[in-house]
Formats: sequence, C-alpha cells, structure tokens
Amino acid sequence: MAWAQSARAVRIHDLVATRLGVPNSQPNTERIARVLEDRARATGIAAAERYLSLLTGATDAGRREWDALAAALTVGESFFFRDSGLFEALRSRLLPELLDARSSRIRVWSAGCSDGQELYTVAMLLHDMARPTSGARLIGTDVNPAALATARRGRYDAWSFRGVDKGAIARHFAPRGDGFELNESVRRGVTFRRHNLIGDPCPDPAAGLDAMDIILCRNVLIYFAPDVVDSVARKLVQCLRPGGYLIVGNAEMHSRQLHGVVPRHVGDHVVYRRPDSPEASPPPAAATRDSSNDRLRGDTATSRHGGDTPTAEDEAGALLDIAREALDHGDSVQAEAVARRAGALDPRSAQAWLVAAHAGANLGKHEAAREACRAAIEASPFSSEAHLVLARIADELGEPGEAKALIRKAIYLDGQNANAYLTLASLYDRGGEARRAARAYRGALRILEARGAEEVEDEDIVGFVHARIEELNAGA
Repeated sequence: MAWAQSARAVRIHDLVATRLGVPNSQPNTERIARVLEDRARATGIAAAERYLSLLTGATDAGRREWDALAAALTVGESFFFRDSGLFEALRSRLLPELLDARSSRIRVWSAGCSDGQELYTVAMLLHDMARPTSGARLIGTDVNPAALATARRGRYDAWSFRGVDKGAIARHFAPRGDGFELNESVRRGVTFRRHNLIGDPCPDPAAGLDAMDIILCRNVLIYFAPDVVDSVARKLVQCLRPGGYLIVGNAEMHSRQLHGVVPRHVGDHVVYRRPDSPEASPPPAAATRDSSNDRLRGDTATSRHGGDTPTAEDEAGALLDIAREALDHGDSVQAEAVARRAGALDPRSAQAWLVAAHAGANLGKHEAAREACRAAIEASPFSSEAHLVLARIADELGEPGEAKALIRKAIYLDGQNANAYLTLASLYDRGGEARRAARAYRGALRILEARGAEEVEDEDIVGFVHARIEELNAGA
C-alpha cells in the first residue's frame, strides 16, 4: 500500500480505530494496517485521499466498506449456553423475577450479539420456562453485517453446540444438512439489527434500544480502549429500566466504578442492577430533580410572553425541556413525573403528554401511558406519534391486530412518518408475513432516501432496510 506512511493513512487508521473501538496498542496498530492493506487491494483504491473520502462519505459503497472493515476487525466467535452458570442464574433467578414484575413482557438486548447464539439461548430458556418469546421483545445488535445475516438465518454448525445438552438441541432445533436450524417458534419475537455501541445513539427509542430489563454485553468491552469502555458502559446503564440488569463479562468491569447501578452477586457472577427508586443512585446530571426547580426559577424568570411573571404555559415549557432530557438520558421515572407536571400546567401541550406516554410505556405502566396518549390526541387530534405509542403498547400486551390498525392510522395521519412504516414492517416481519413486511420496509425506504443523507440521523438503518428487503424477497 503506497500510502501506508502518509498523514492521511494515519488519519484513516485513527478513524477506523475510533469508530470500531479498537484499543491503542502495537499489535492492534499492526492488525489495522494489515486489514487496510487488504482493503486497499480489494477496492483497487491506491490513493489514501480517495479511500478516506470513501469512508467519510454517505454512500452505499462507503457503508459497504465499513461493513467489510467491521467484519475483518471484530471478534465474532460464540456458542450456545456459553458460560452455563450464568444462564442457570438467568433461568432460576433473574428471569422469573423480571417476568413476574413485567407480566411476562420483558425486554432483552444482546449488545454485540455476533451470530445470535447468546440471544437465542435466552429465547430457549423462556420457552423451557413456558414463557414464549411472543410475549417478550428480544433484540440483538452488532456492527458486523455478516454476523447479523447468520443470526437472522438461525442455522448453525455443530461447533456452536459444544457442551450443549442434547435434549435442548432436540427441543429447539431441526437437523439441516451438517448443522441445525432453530425452530420458528423460538425465533419469533427475536430481531437483529445493525448498531455501533460507540458511535450510534444510545439510548435510541426509535430503534427499540431503551427501557431494557436485561442487557447482555459480554466479551465485548474487553476489546475496547479504556475510555471507550467507560463511555459505552454509561450508555448501557441509561438504557436500563428501573429494576433492570446489565450483565458483562466477569473481568470486563474489574476495578471500574459503574454509576447508576448496584452490583449484585448471582451465583459466581456479578450483575449490575438499576435501582427501582431514582433516589437510590445519582440520576443523570442533566435531569436531576433539583434542576427542574432551578430552571423554573432561572430560565423562566421572564415570561415567554414578555411579562415579568412566568405564566403556566412558560413553566410547562420549561418542565417539558427537562422531561425530554430525562427521557433522552434513559431516566423514564423522572421523565414521566416531570412531563405530567407539564401537562397538568398546560393540558393543551400534546408534546408533554407524549413524553409522559413514552416514559410510561418504558416503565411498563401501560394504562397510564394510554391515558397520556389519549390526552395528547385530545390536545392534537392528528398526532401520528400518539397512535404509534398506542401501537407499541398494544404490541407489548400481545394485541398485534390492534397494533397494526393503530400504525396504519398513524401512517394515514402522517404519510411521511418513516418510523411508522418501520414499526409496521417489524410487526409483519415478526409474524412471518414476508410480503407485507417487504412492502412496509419499502415505504420506509422511500421516505428515508427522499430526505437525503444529511437529514437521515441513522445511516445504518437505510442499509439494514435494503438488506432486509432483499432477504424477504429472496425467501418469497
């Protein structure tokens, strides 16, 4: 590679290391250099400037190149029931506790899911406990598109089952050639998508990456630089519901202090629980209870209408800003409480009621969230978002027909709501309705591509939708 020692090559190296979280060490520097040399040959790009433009441009070719780099630089080896002691603790203690508290509708995220074995193991546990995944939401994310494609196929060779009880294989898999395919009953309710723990939004309610009961992020952080570990761990904590658990590898948080959660020994493992009470651990700095009073005294000392005394509408607006920040930081308890105060001060504020609805849904307070949605619709009868929140609640309560009807109404109210199309596509996809899912995905894609690269916050979702449409069409 002629440009290996150039200034732009150094910038390319730093960009790749930062975006993929590769720690700064001599072996890793050499590994990145080897991969970049291979990619330069594969792409036929001899000039460092052109390759840098490829990586930094918002093009399909650029996204495919990042996919190739992720596949080459991430470690993806896994197998079913890896660390059997942990999964026994999940089966006997953590899952029963959470299932009872959430009326069986729990949310589990495998962050850095590789080929999907870890998340599917949780799905098998739920089935063996007679708590099928149709009542849960299980999502796996990874930066490696090849690994995600394997996970979605649900087919594995014998090496993925080392140490696994033969009875579990017989219950949940069907022989396929020299390997096994996971039963559709286990795969239902399990989804996979592209997500970069370092660079992508987190929490991300639009992607379903928030208000989690369990986050599994094992043997992922160990590959990150120390400052990246701290940043990612903080974001994962913010994605937990009160009472939820973060589970990492036993050595990954050694000697590190993790704020916002309390360590708990479960068998031979340490897991991290987010307290039920927001006062039990420090809330995010941007959304403390004292800050709401401070801001009301400071930011609204002068009325938005020009008077010296703040009006009820002014106070509601200030509270709404605080509630939004709390929701963005994963503090749904604070967000709901403050948003309801805002709604009480200004009942016409549809946005206040929507924040309360989102937060209530995150907490599993379905009836309270529905009530907030109804208040939002009363304030703004054409609110597409309120119907989407109602659809999410219907879905979580096991009412897919009602959920689909509500989403179709949301689309009728706002035909440019890409999130509505994506949510509808996901429902059809999980229900095995491939043609309808593909049609809804195409609707979302049309809207996202019409916006242009500058306006699409999550570029990866476009790539995911393209790939999923191709998979659905191929299987039709």
